[in-house]
Amino acid sequence: MDRDLGCLLDILVSIRFVESYVEKVTWEMFLHNTQCYVLRNSRDIVP
Repeated sequence: MDRDLGCLLDILVSIRFVESYVEKVTWEMFLHNTQCYVLRNSRDIVP
């Protein structure tokens, strides 16, 4: 019983870790794309 509970906790911790990692990567990609977009557009504006 205790071993099953430990496995379940390990799985939950792993899921939480993966979720936070995915959020971080997604956010960094979003920021990177936003920066690229802004830089491209500012180059168009500035002659």
